[in-house]
Amino acid sequence: MAASFFEKIFRKSKVKLVLYLLFLVIYFIYLRFFPSQPVTLPSKSPIDVSSLSNPHEVSISHMDLDLHIDFPTKSVRGYADLTLKIQDPDHSTKLVLDVTTLKIKSVTDLSDNQALKTSLAEPNKILGTAFTIELGKKYTESDKPKLRIAFETVPEATALQWLDPSQTLGKKHPYMFSQCEEIHARSLIPCQDTPAVKFTFTAKVSVPKPLRALIGGILIKEETDGELNVYHYEQKIPIPSYLFAIAGGDISYVDISPRIRAYSEEGYLERAKFEFEPAEKFIQVAEELLTPYEWTRYDLLILPPSFPFGGMENPCLTFLSPTIIAGDRSLINVMIHELTHSWIGNLVTNINWSHFWLNEGINVYHERRVAAAIYGEESLHLASLEGLKALESYVKIIGENHPFSVLITNLEGIDPDEAFSVLYYEKGYFLCLYLEQLLGLDFMKSFFKEYVKTFRLKSVTTDDFLTLLKAKVQEKFSVDGLEKLKQVDWDGWFHKPGIIPQLPKLDYTEYNVVKALATEYFNNLGSLEKLASHEELSSGNWHTIKVLIFFDIVGEMVKSEKKKIDESVFDWLDNKHKFSDRNAEIACKWFQLCITQGYTKVDAKIEAFLTTIGRVKFVKPLFKALVEAGRIDFAKRIYEKNKGSKHSLELKLIGDMLAVKS
Repeated sequence: MAASFFEKIFRKSKVKLVLYLLFLVIYFIYLRFFPSQPVTLPSKSPIDVSSLSNPHEVSISHMDLDLHIDFPTKSVRGYADLTLKIQDPDHSTKLVLDVTTLKIKSVTDLSDNQALKTSLAEPNKILGTAFTIELGKKYTESDKPKLRIAFETVPEATALQWLDPSQTLGKKHPYMFSQCEEIHARSLIPCQDTPAVKFTFTAKVSVPKPLRALIGGILIKEETDGELNVYHYEQKIPIPSYLFAIAGGDISYVDISPRIRAYSEEGYLERAKFEFEPAEKFIQVAEELLTPYEWTRYDLLILPPSFPFGGMENPCLTFLSPTIIAGDRSLINVMIHELTHSWIGNLVTNINWSHFWLNEGINVYHERRVAAAIYGEESLHLASLEGLKALESYVKIIGENHPFSVLITNLEGIDPDEAFSVLYYEKGYFLCLYLEQLLGLDFMKSFFKEYVKTFRLKSVTTDDFLTLLKAKVQEKFSVDGLEKLKQVDWDGWFHKPGIIPQLPKLDYTEYNVVKALATEYFNNLGSLEKLASHEELSSGNWHTIKVLIFFDIVGEMVKSEKKKIDESVFDWLDNKHKFSDRNAEIACKWFQLCITQGYTKVDAKIEAFLTTIGRVKFVKPLFKALVEAGRIDFAKRIYEKNKGSKHSLELKLIGDMLAVKS
């Protein structure tokens, strides 16, 4: 009985074993012929929690791209030839890329033109999918494997924005541009989408005639091929994937200097030439503060009015909003900010987005130092106070203990776009200003020159920054310098939530001048004859930043006193100072005050402003003011009327805002 029982169990086990082996055979056959199906779970990079790639084992060092911009299908298609660098020979048999919506059609080993096995991991809702390429053999550190990836983007690719003709200035041709920061390049090109990986590239890009294609590199040649215009670019300085830039549309250009060209639609060219004429001088001042400019060219692309951002520092091709073309160069600080990124961020890059302050905080410091060298220290003091106010406002909104108020942010399980804020810019800037006051301006100038020289072409951490700082402080000041550094609350700056642990000394001299005038205006709004002699607020007298501070102070006084300003006062102010017709920054502040006070005579100008401008910095607060003032119907009418000419980011942002209030 016992023997018979065990024989049955044994026979059943053999059947199970045979079935199991048969299943394995079928499973591996399935993998062989359907390699791109989800088969594994994604694992994050040990270098960057916002990437699923494996640059610590195998990384991309160079990319040769052949691309075509297809407007009818809203796609970019072609192939990328990748040259790889072996970082860890013991784990050199696979390359892992970051992918979201990108369609990868084939992967080929260029040494023998054989197809390579690939697999897709289960998708991560934030990071996308790990796309693994089996390289087929182990490589040594001296090997440079090359493979070709054929791919195509989809209309929903988050890195690309496709504009219909109605969304452009000329209204005749479609337009496309990219925005890869922070983790959107994975929807555009096959890459390890982390700032830890830098690569050089060449790019051949075609676009239908009569359109022009631009890439963030050096233009080598342009030619025609039937009905296509074809452009050849190269980028010899390694860049991270988030700085890869592409655009196509009805684009003309005007040369500003031997190394600066402004690209835009025809209607912006002459104004752009005037507005950015000082750019060469800005480069020279930045070179004095830092190191010689390495990127050969500093070209500018002024995008269509629906572009929702102020600017983007793509190497060799800065993207800019047309709203900074004010006609009096009063908003050119945006360009200065993108320019100084050529060193801080583009040459020396944060290794991952947790250390984003290394890109933005240090860059704001240099933006304001360049501006101060040109316009005087007054500009730095006022910008610092405006920055402090913006930082305080942000922290007040999210809460002083919110993890997004920590300078080195833990982004595990968080979309870096969600954490993006003014905090990295201003809290990082104030740390640099604090160190300047502690160690001296001359020391900080020499230190940042050394910082760029030491880490150029590299991706760095905050520890890298601190190690070099301590070494240079010891070299310059010996023991006394290290004692000075002990005064710095490093843990408070980098790891604790809140605004600023150690506020630098700020100069309120010019701010108090503005405050005095704002107070006088507020106190005499009923007797305008007392204000008639003041011309500070008229165009060409005060710099824009002073006018903006004026509006902020008056707005706060009006709100705290719950004061209602008479309609005749608004008439007088707008007629005297022409606020409605000034640059976008001033007009936006003026319109906000008008909306909150119920002054409707500027409604037509507000509607025209919101119709022609898509920059979120201006659009969001104006729609918010309309909603809070109970003018939801007016806001909805503007929104619905302009749906066909607006950027998808603006449509979602304002659409969500209006939906909540419906």
